[in-house]
Amino acid sequence: MNKVYLLFGLLSSVAIFAPDVRADISLPSEKITFVHTLHTHLFSEVYLSPPSFSERQEIKVAQVCWITDTEDCGGADFVGTDLEGGTPEVVPPGGGGGDNSCIEMGFTKTSCPSGYKPNKYCPLNNKYFAECIPDCPSDYKTCEPPLKGVGEVCGNDLYEDCCNPSCSAEYQYSLDEIPSGYETDGEPCKSCDGDLYKIKEKDCTGYLDCGEMGCEDGASTCQSGNTTLCSECEPCPNLGTESECPPCMVCTYEECSNLYIITADYCDCKIGDILYSDRSCSPDVISDKTPIGVVFDEENRLAIALEESRQYWSFPDYFDVPGLSNITSRSAVTADWQGKNNTRVVLEYCKANGKSCPAFEYVNSYKTEGTIAGDWYLPAFGELNAIRGNKDVLNIALGKIGGTKLEPDWYWSSSEHSGNLAWNLSFRGDYVYGYDKNDYSEYVRPVLAF
Repeated sequence: MNKVYLLFGLLSSVAIFAPDVRADISLPSEKITFVHTLHTHLFSEVYLSPPSFSERQEIKVAQVCWITDTEDCGGADFVGTDLEGGTPEVVPPGGGGGDNSCIEMGFTKTSCPSGYKPNKYCPLNNKYFAECIPDCPSDYKTCEPPLKGVGEVCGNDLYEDCCNPSCSAEYQYSLDEIPSGYETDGEPCKSCDGDLYKIKEKDCTGYLDCGEMGCEDGASTCQSGNTTLCSECEPCPNLGTESECPPCMVCTYEECSNLYIITADYCDCKIGDILYSDRSCSPDVISDKTPIGVVFDEENRLAIALEESRQYWSFPDYFDVPGLSNITSRSAVTADWQGKNNTRVVLEYCKANGKSCPAFEYVNSYKTEGTIAGDWYLPAFGELNAIRGNKDVLNIALGKIGGTKLEPDWYWSSSEHSGNLAWNLSFRGDYVYGYDKNDYSEYVRPVLAF
């Protein structure tokens, strides 16, 4: 056996030990440095010989005591790693001495709680170690509020996965609940009841919305939301002829040509014809149409409403309306057919000045199927006179559709006589007067230009 000489030097004391340590090995004639990190000892370089070594061997350092030791001490096991230039590692001894030294050096733990494992062993005694670290798989997660952990806790609040106890309202579909024509939109919200998704209309890139044409025979389809899209559309029949539907006709819109197809022509309306909500007219009752009036002027396309009411022209006081002509003769007032404009002027004045004009407010609020508030107006004297002249014909039509017949009584017009008087007309005979606006509640019949 060959001798190995170790030279030890103390940091704070002068002492030389040269124990005779033997090993049954052959070593190359190269210098190997052993490193030990004890705070009171310093190991010097070690020269090993003779030059013959073919495999890793263990070197046992003889039991060594230091000047400062007061108790029995044990040796340390050293194992060389790569003897051709590597640095050997210190292997914790299997037990024995070093308890106090380990504790002084900060290696104070001897056990770990469930879910943790030791870390950083004491080099003198592997019974002691410095810390406990989580003994969890590397993919375990920390679940920050409001998330909750899934499965049993491991180590320092680590979980196999996290879930959200309360996903926002837009996340409401599991994969098997997504309706046809829709697909997931982004990553799911990991609800504690399972993954929930936002959805969006399915992407049908390359497919066409064929509208009323429909898909060509044999074409493939793709559902996007509630719309069925086609790989190819039926050719457009190009039946449309009008860019806009004429007001007295009934039309259907042809999407492919972007034109209207005329399906019914009601432009030839006659006095006494029934006016329907689609602005068509007929002398007969049409069961699947809604009547809204009766035509009293075919040239200007004017109709009276099916209902009427008794109202004051103004109340409780009378006033002159700026912008409204004061007409004082019957011949002049008979030529007034500007009921729509008269109604607008009176309403604007009453609203701006806090006045009450009940007759105008009634007709302005009147509406039916196919019309809205503001479409109807109080007829001017000339228009009211035309209604009176066709009273009998109009009442026949009103009777067919259950409308309120015209009364043989006084009706207000929108024509103004003066500050305190407005024109009204009797449907009993040829009587015309300028009545005080606030003295009489007279009949009011709305009129529509269609």
